Amino acid sequence: MTKRIYKYFTCANSSVGFVSFFEQNLDGLENIYILKGGPGTGKSTMMKKIGDYFLSQGENIDHIYCSSDSNSLDGIIINNRKTAVVDGTSPHVIEPKAPGAVEEYINLGKAWDRNKLKQHKSEILDIKQQISKLYNGIYSNLSKAKTVHDDWEKIYLDNIDYNSLDSAAIELCNKIVDSEKSNDNGKIIDRFFGALTPNGSVNYIENLTSDLSKRYFIKGRPGTGKSTIMKKIANLAKNNGYKTEVYHCSFDPDSLDMVIIRDLDVCIFDSTSPHELFPSRTSDEIVDLYQTAVKPGTDEENSARLSAIQNRYDKLNSQARCFLSNIHTLHDELESIYINAMNFDVINSITSELINNIEDCPIVC
Repeated sequence: MTKRIYKYFTCANSSVGFVSFFEQNLDGLENIYILKGGPGTGKSTMMKKIGDYFLSQGENIDHIYCSSDSNSLDGIIINNRKTAVVDGTSPHVIEPKAPGAVEEYINLGKAWDRNKLKQHKSEILDIKQQISKLYNGIYSNLSKAKTVHDDWEKIYLDNIDYNSLDSAAIELCNKIVDSEKSNDNGKIIDRFFGALTPNGSVNYIENLTSDLSKRYFIKGRPGTGKSTIMKKIANLAKNNGYKTEVYHCSFDPDSLDMVIIRDLDVCIFDSTSPHELFPSRTSDEIVDLYQTAVKPGTDEENSARLSAIQNRYDKLNSQARCFLSNIHTLHDELESIYINAMNFDVINSITSELINNIEDCPIVC
């Protein structure tokens, strides 16, 4: 068995609102333990403990992080046992498909003191209402930022050589996807490698690509075809029978930021701000679509307009991040109320019982 952790997000606070691929990433699992409980009831800590235990046993683990707080977990997957433990509370409520046979609810509410919580009923409801309003503010700002980003893209779309772009796409498809087809059924798994957090943008590109022998870094500008090329590669890989990890842009989920085909030991990703990386291995390769397909001098000819657009875009994203920071502060207040009403000895007992139950799940891969 391999011993590793892959880290990613399955949800995003985006320009089109809250987007979730949570349930899709649980497809095909044999056991799904759904944690129910309020904020501060120990869900994330429990999942970290369970994940660490099975990692110490040499098993490989996926960490699914919260899109609003990258220090908190939304779920873990213990791949060797086809088992997951997930946070089943809003906004990613899970509807069981085979209750009891696959999914099982774990009630953390048995560890709280209702009388203590009732004393804070009005405060709890007020904080939750404030958080809801702040999320609306986030989505409003990100929606406006998307309109600005569209203007940014148009500058390059008006100055691109599509024949050169098509040639680059064909060359990359031929390099990345083997002509031989896999005997397996192709499958696309949708995820996010990053998120806008109260502390800025966070991404797990290095973690997700650490064990791949070939990495293509796409450089370019908005509208220069980075996402379009990755969509072509992802669809070709799927049609050739490969399991394909598709990482969407958390700002604009219709756009792709990375494609990983692990059976081919390869990935291709958008290596521009806010997730700009540079080659660190001899096998890393840069693909610069600005140099390949954009009319020379486009940046210089549009410098004043581009500067104004980027300033507006950055300002709107900064405001969204401020809203997230305020949400984080309010969420901490909410957690504090619940923490003071919890018996964590009960939570520790549930954690131990859950580990024992998962150990009874057979290793299947």
